[in-house]
Amino acid sequence: MAMKQTQTKMFDFADVGLDFCPGSKNLFPDRFKKMLSQGYNEQTVASVSVSGNQVTLNYGVAHGYVADRVLKVNSGTLAAINGGEFWIDAVTTNTLTLTIDGAPVSVLGGFVTKIAPLGYQLVYEVGDIHIYKFKALDATDLYLRLVFTPGAANTYNNVLPCI
Repeated sequence: MAMKQTQTKMFDFADVGLDFCPGSKNLFPDRFKKMLSQGYNEQTVASVSVSGNQVTLNYGVAHGYVADRVLKVNSGTLAAINGGEFWIDAVTTNTLTLTIDGAPVSVLGGFVTKIAPLGYQLVYEVGDIHIYKFKALDATDLYLRLVFTPGAANTYNNVLPCI
């Protein structure tokens, strides 16, 4: 089985570390920042077991990850493979399983993981205005401006994008 591609990233507002209800408009700027540029739900891996290309991360506690998200590993031997991003194949309360082609025979625990962001770079933030830089298909720079509409006067949430 080949390692799954990680370009398609999915999010759910019920994810641990991203959770907020649609009516919580004051949380929109922070949650979009997590999805686009920071990642969320940082957890420390206690131990790792490897069987062929199946790598199981054991957190020793409930981690809150769900299957079909992309996990980002920033340190350890796994960080050098596929940019440290891997599709989560299966989860239990305390563990998750990844399929990694060319997985090392053994991996030490003690490193941090999180749900991978989309890879945008936050280049400007003042109040409720965020400007993110990202790459177009031809590798040129594009910018996304998000204007969040806060305040009690607004009865619904708005995010006004401009590219």
